[in-house]
Amino acid sequence: MTQLKALIVDDEPLGRERIRHLLSQREDITVEAEAENGEAAVALLNECAFDLVFLDIRMPHMDGFDVVRAIGPDNMPPVIFCTAHDDFALEAFRLHALDYLLKPIDAEDFARSVDRVVELTGPDSTGLELQLSRLLEARNDKSDPIRRFMIKGHQQITFVKAEDIDWIEAAGNYLELHVGKETHLIRQTMKSIESRLDEERFLRIHRSTIVNLDRVHDLRQTFNGEYEVRLTTGQKLTLSRSYRKNLDRFG
Repeated sequence: MTQLKALIVDDEPLGRERIRHLLSQREDITVEAEAENGEAAVALLNECAFDLVFLDIRMPHMDGFDVVRAIGPDNMPPVIFCTAHDDFALEAFRLHALDYLLKPIDAEDFARSVDRVVELTGPDSTGLELQLSRLLEARNDKSDPIRRFMIKGHQQITFVKAEDIDWIEAAGNYLELHVGKETHLIRQTMKSIESRLDEERFLRIHRSTIVNLDRVHDLRQTFNGEYEVRLTTGQKLTLSRSYRKNLDRFG
């Protein structure tokens, strides 16, 4: 019998122990690795190939949705989400037919859920990618603003807090995150990132520029009706006339 390799992700030791115990009663799945936080899970998923992931939702710093977003729905193995909170997440799962387990995990529910996901490891597993993508879209509509960005380098992963970003600039198919003297490149669009940022902190001032308002020192009107936005770092940006209305919510 071919054994599937599983990854258990949970910040609580008892949560990992419960899943490990239930899997020990099956012959078709072996626990290949465990992670106690989202960052460790992302590192393992980038390094190793897993057939199944048990993914806790509520974890500090980087939750289960952040893990899926970081890896990408098309690169994620089949996932069973685990949660102790019967909230929006469960409604999203029901809507998009994803598998989840409510803590404390019941043995019979566990067996049924695992059996369903094991079926997805066959030729018909491509449907899971679409389900995960739709889940993230639904989650983005109701989730809190993004708190940090994961920057993938050649041999390392860097985490940048959103609050530390001075300004964001479009650069072709990428975005440049300006953080002090450092610049980080991510592959994302201005429209998508604007919808995920804290609107009380970040303001779109140009079609290619978003600024952290906590870094703004002052605005000075120019001769053509636009404004020069001067940051506390000394950087000068442009508030174009077409985006001046974005300031109205602060007036």
